[in-house]
Amino acid sequence: MAGEFDGKVAIVTGSSRGIGLACAERLLAEGATVVGCSIDREAKEPVSPRYSHQTVDVADPAGLEDFVRAAAARHGHIDVLVNNAGSHPPTQAIDDFSVEDFDALYRQNLRSVFVACRAALPFLRKTGGAIVNMASAVGLYGQEGAVTYCATKAGIIGLTKALAIDEAPNGVRVNAVCPGAILTPLAREVHPRERRDKIATWSWMGRWGTAEEVAELVLFLAGDRSAYITGQEIVIGGGTELGYGFKGAHYYREMGIDPVAPGSRSA
Repeated sequence: MAGEFDGKVAIVTGSSRGIGLACAERLLAEGATVVGCSIDREAKEPVSPRYSHQTVDVADPAGLEDFVRAAAARHGHIDVLVNNAGSHPPTQAIDDFSVEDFDALYRQNLRSVFVACRAALPFLRKTGGAIVNMASAVGLYGQEGAVTYCATKAGIIGLTKALAIDEAPNGVRVNAVCPGAILTPLAREVHPRERRDKIATWSWMGRWGTAEEVAELVLFLAGDRSAYITGQEIVIGGGTELGYGFKGAHYYREMGIDPVAPGSRSA
């Protein structure tokens, strides 16, 4: 049976684990040729003859541009770009973030999206391709102790909307996915079991989301089934953003952490 993406070439950044790995695997399952990258030299790679992987630091513009252009040269075209690479620093007050911290996260999370889009667009315009940018639900409604992260993810949403306007005449669609609480391997490392159980209750669906569920949304936005959707930021968070969540002291009691205030840090 033919897959939805047979003959198409997709680039996925940050493809070695979590959401990026799930996106790569889902695209491969639908017939795409996938070119992935991560900064991890011991990356976990999908097992497929249609998958190739490179070690790339997306914070390095020249290296990222070379990676995108080499993929196009090797395969002759690019149909999909999934900008997934990024990181979330430990939560803390703005006083404890340095300017250098902010710049480093900006280069990794936001500037890399600009660079990859700019490098891939000459090829995507030829195929009427699609860009899917990985933002975050907290880029829309904020997060305690995460001013730098929220700023970069909100920036991705703004970039997505502006680029969608510019590229619509060229037949290229640009959308953003905004995950809520997704139970990736990193989330399991960062949050103890008790805290994970509490976070699950924030969703009206009473659970964490999975990387595979995010990948399904990415697949939809990258393919022809979403041909009339562009410039959107789509939250996948089980309704976490709906209604009133934990606020103030109640939030901190439920999480078992100290309030983020000047000079203090989350546990």
